[in-house]
Amino acid sequence: MLELAREVTREDGAIVVCETPNRLIPLDHHTTRVPFMTMLGDELGWRYRDRSDREDFLDAMASAAARGEEEAREAWVRWGRGVSFHEFELVFEDLREHVIASSYDVALFGERPIHSEELALARYLERVRPDLAPCFSRSWLDLVLTPGPPAVARRCCGRGPWRPPEARAWRGRAGTPCRCSGAPRRCGWRCPPRAGRSSWG
Repeated sequence: MLELAREVTREDGAIVVCETPNRLIPLDHHTTRVPFMTMLGDELGWRYRDRSDREDFLDAMASAAARGEEEAREAWVRWGRGVSFHEFELVFEDLREHVIASSYDVALFGERPIHSEELALARYLERVRPDLAPCFSRSWLDLVLTPGPPAVARRCCGRGPWRPPEARAWRGRAGTPCRCSGAPRRCGWRCPPRAGRSSWG
């Protein structure tokens, strides 16, 4: 799908990805609400699906399974199995040239509050993949990409590691509630202790 989107979008156009579950986040917030579900393979995940407490999800899977295996597999995928930065990298290669907007925006913090597991993933990715945009550490991937390098500098961040002001804003001192930059309310979670100096805060 990403390959097709890049192929048919004009060079000055944009590709919008919304509410896509991130398989690197331990808890599947999007589909099943089962820990580590997005990390399981399709076969194992399908067999484990009844551990979900979402009645609408279980009903949909049972209904699809009653229509045959092919219908069941399609329903399983359509509900959201999760992706990560890997698929995007295979299609766009250097993502620094293509990601121009993401859910790390002050205006979206109320709709997309930051979870502790997202912060943990962000810190890990900062060490091993500092070139990636912070949006790839969110539970749901919401981002805008350009099919080709922008004609003018419109990247999410400047040179080096991705360090948007918004990311620094929600990174607080150990054990203290964080305030989103310019936001009138607290994020609603507490930062874990910092394990050393970080380039984000």
